[in-house]
Amino acid sequence: WAFTPHADGRPDGWAFVGDAAMDPASIGGTFSIWDGSDWVPDTTLKLLGPGQSAEEEPVEGVAQQPSGLQDIEQQEEVAAPVVAAQSTLPEEVRDLSMLHWKSHWKASQRCLIDWPKGPEGLDQKPLPLHPGVRRGVLPNGLRYVILRNAMPPKRFEAHIELHVGSIDEDPDEQGIAHMMEHVCFLGSRKRERLIGTGSRSNALTDFQHTIYHIHAPVKLEDGRGMYLPALEALYEIAFAPEMLPHRIEKERKAVLAEMQQVNDMEYRIETWTLSGLHETNKLGSQFPIGKEEQIKAWQQKDLRNFHEKWYYPGNATLYVVGDLDESEMIDGIKKVFEPANARHKPSPDTAIMEPVWGEASADAKSLFRRKIARDRPEQLHNFSLPMIGSDHEFTKAAAFDTKSGGKPWH
Repeated sequence: WAFTPHADGRPDGWAFVGDAAMDPASIGGTFSIWDGSDWVPDTTLKLLGPGQSAEEEPVEGVAQQPSGLQDIEQQEEVAAPVVAAQSTLPEEVRDLSMLHWKSHWKASQRCLIDWPKGPEGLDQKPLPLHPGVRRGVLPNGLRYVILRNAMPPKRFEAHIELHVGSIDEDPDEQGIAHMMEHVCFLGSRKRERLIGTGSRSNALTDFQHTIYHIHAPVKLEDGRGMYLPALEALYEIAFAPEMLPHRIEKERKAVLAEMQQVNDMEYRIETWTLSGLHETNKLGSQFPIGKEEQIKAWQQKDLRNFHEKWYYPGNATLYVVGDLDESEMIDGIKKVFEPANARHKPSPDTAIMEPVWGEASADAKSLFRRKIARDRPEQLHNFSLPMIGSDHEFTKAAAFDTKSGGKPWH
């Protein structure tokens, strides 16, 4: 409990008490004040009822809490103090105490949101499905999602998502998901054949997934179709990469150069923020770019082991959107991707899917992250109010933890 200076009888101080009481009238602990260097217990402080002065006896069972920011702005109109005192704090504490109360009052005001009540049962109502989206699953476990869309005309996009990212890496694999992306994508000969056809392709690695995508025209000027060549390139990237030694060395240098390139102030602030928000899980420490000493050490066998562990149809989802007939999309997916070997038996370090077969595998839940056999810690956040002031003033005076004896915890 904290009683701030706008109504506690002390124009230059404020008091707090660590007590489990649910209302001020039940507080039985001793108040403490800040004397400029430490919290000091003050047994002369007590709560008074509304309308009472320090000389009067309090009304039994009645107490008054700070009423709002207007009490600070209209201090001269305050008629009766709530807390009696016989001493004052140093003058230099006045601005500090006012800053503390005003900042926390405003922060609390921002956090209090009065959400309007929605229709009865809205939280149980499923989101409407897009009428044009079609979902399916191949016998080997690959899920696909297609949507016919004629804008832009005569073009299509194909994205394959592998449900593996940096948080799935072992302690000696930090950064290998990103390096795998480089080796698989830039080492694909079939992807290189798309260059000069009006196609665009790229790839990315995040905490929880790796994505390869191709944007291409439906047909070239000479009438050759581009849909099957694009799918074949994605198949080679995801399920049949060569991983040649010279390609691995080339991409190792590229990844190390990228590590230096992204290491600017904005990136360091972002990683510092994530480390605070996710200090209890891998999102706070296992970033996709990885660790330099490990990137320099991996060999072909390490990449192949990671590929064998995570890159297979049951741990992937294919998305196709474009100016193509649905039947043409599905026939192409089956022709190109059905030959991929199915690997879905649970083991301590192998991703699995649930369920694998049947119509249920193609429902909306197929877009969610795959269930894996080994434990993954829950991704918790550690949100808190921002610090206001300086380390040697505000945080020592305004932040305290009753579990550690009431001492400041910053």
